[in-house]
Amino acid sequence: MNRLKVCVAGLTMAVISMTVAASPAHALLVNQGLNTLDTDTGLQWLDLTATQNQSYDDVAAGFGDNTKIQFGYRHANVTEVAQLFTNGGMMFQSGGNFPVDYGAASFIANLVGITDNPGQDFFRAVGFAEQDPFSPTQVNAMYVAYGDSFMTGAAFTGNIHNKSAPSATIGNWLVRDAVVPEPETLAIFGIGIVGLGFARRRRTR
Repeated sequence: MNRLKVCVAGLTMAVISMTVAASPAHALLVNQGLNTLDTDTGLQWLDLTATQNQSYDDVAAGFGDNTKIQFGYRHANVTEVAQLFTNGGMMFQSGGNFPVDYGAASFIANLVGITDNPGQDFFRAVGFAEQDPFSPTQVNAMYVAYGDSFMTGAAFTGNIHNKSAPSATIGNWLVRDAVVPEPETLAIFGIGIVGLGFARRRRTR
């Protein structure tokens, strides 16, 4: 009888595990100090302030304290930055300057690092992304911004900048792959541990 109960408990745990595994993964941005981990894409983002006032060319060539050569970073492409914005809660639109949710904009900007404060209550996180495919001398500068007075947010995805010129108000969108345990894997592992504990407890009675 006890063995039957243990088997039933084990099957119950297995069903719960499969249910959890079947549920979709939800994006989660995790603050890791100088980095932001996107558990949906498995990308680790270096804070924009770490490469502020460094040109696209300088960072790509390996100069500066935080380079792709030393730490495995590379420049993110426009699609990857857009996905970061989306995973942070923004309703993303491709191209141009467009309004976004204030809460999401302030969350993302403070997470990746404020690089520009053009107004008393207006803040921007600006970075160079991939090189403009239509020009060998231009690069895409993408930003997310928010203003406290009017509780507004904004994003810009098509600002073109000279890729050899540094800017005191612009960093670089740098990413690297991170080994991230899937949320489902962690959940299944936890459920398995609980199941083993339950079975062991039943056996000792």
